[in-house]
Amino acid sequence: MAQAQNLVNAPAGRRLGAALLDAVPYLIAYGVLLAMIPGTLGKAAPGQAVSAVALVGPSLFMLAYSVFLWGWEARAGKTPGNVLLGIRTTNEDGFAPGWGRVLLRRLVIAVANIVPVAGPVVVLLSNLWDANSQRQGWHDKVAKTLVLDVRAGRNPITTGGLFGPSAFAPQQPADLSAPAGYRQPAAAQFTGQFDDQQFDAHGYPGSAGADATGVAQQQPGPITAVPGAAAAGAGSPAQLPPPPPTDRDPAPADADRSFPVASNDSSASASAVPDHEAEDTRLHAAVPEPEAALLAFDDGQSTVLLQTVLIGRNPAPASGEGPVALFNVADLGRSVSKTHLALTLHDDRVWVTDRNSTNGSGITGADGAFRPLEPGEPVPARFGDTVHFGDRSFEVRRP
Repeated sequence: MAQAQNLVNAPAGRRLGAALLDAVPYLIAYGVLLAMIPGTLGKAAPGQAVSAVALVGPSLFMLAYSVFLWGWEARAGKTPGNVLLGIRTTNEDGFAPGWGRVLLRRLVIAVANIVPVAGPVVVLLSNLWDANSQRQGWHDKVAKTLVLDVRAGRNPITTGGLFGPSAFAPQQPADLSAPAGYRQPAAAQFTGQFDDQQFDAHGYPGSAGADATGVAQQQPGPITAVPGAAAAGAGSPAQLPPPPPTDRDPAPADADRSFPVASNDSSASASAVPDHEAEDTRLHAAVPEPEAALLAFDDGQSTVLLQTVLIGRNPAPASGEGPVALFNVADLGRSVSKTHLALTLHDDRVWVTDRNSTNGSGITGADGAFRPLEPGEPVPARFGDTVHFGDRSFEVRRP
């Protein structure tokens, strides 16, 4: 399984859970301290000092544990709770936060103890009210830190920070025409060639006329090639082959062999265009278009596509664009443009259009073949295909 490239914010519940797990040793030491003091006082004569071991032992343990937490989180973004729940604390560049930032965020939590219990809990859950994709709690904003889910996304501390090294997000091969700045997702295994396989205008196998990259060139205007027709000269359309004469419709050698054109005049005689095989005609019911499609994102989110939807970090319709749905995605690495993709459901497919994004888009089919998207050109994604945009992706599924 390919390593995830995107960064995912840690859920508020796991942030709170990690803090509670980190507090367990404190609670144990504090409980031992409370248990020892009454027993010591009960045995002591009036005015006798409490045993130093009863006070100093647990106190030294809590001090040492505090320094341990501080240093481990500062240098690696880890605490016991963070490791158990799969989250990491980083600075805003995706690296280890450092001693000063960790101290500052812990001081904010400590000050919240002015309101016992409830105060620190509210601070730890405060990222729920962050309008910027729930990135930061109040203590994170003060200390300029982030808390990331390294199970659903990558760990930036060990993969080159917020944007990652170039080796982590390989560049598109030089011989492939791709949008400027496009970064091929790691999950797409693309060699730059399609082994001379022919593709239709939408990038699917089945049509002749593909260029050197294996992508067919869509030609405007009337059809100029018909299967079985004789080759035409340059610039002239190929002619349809003449229909073979039959016993029921004999035709002399010099007869006009062009197909009759149907008339819209209701007074025209039905015998003018005889239909000798009318009894063989069958009416096929039109294939109904799907009413919805499910988009399953790489971070576990999903949404149902019912109409045209724009996807990006902060998508907005273009001037004069009709009513569309908007879907925000969290992307701390800023690989996703504000309005990256436009999706429309039609003809049993999801049509994907790259909206001139910075880092490009592409589709990986069920066969593993990757096709980059050209800006502004709708390309169909079938059910089961994976759409990549920047470092993020989603799979098109039936709801």
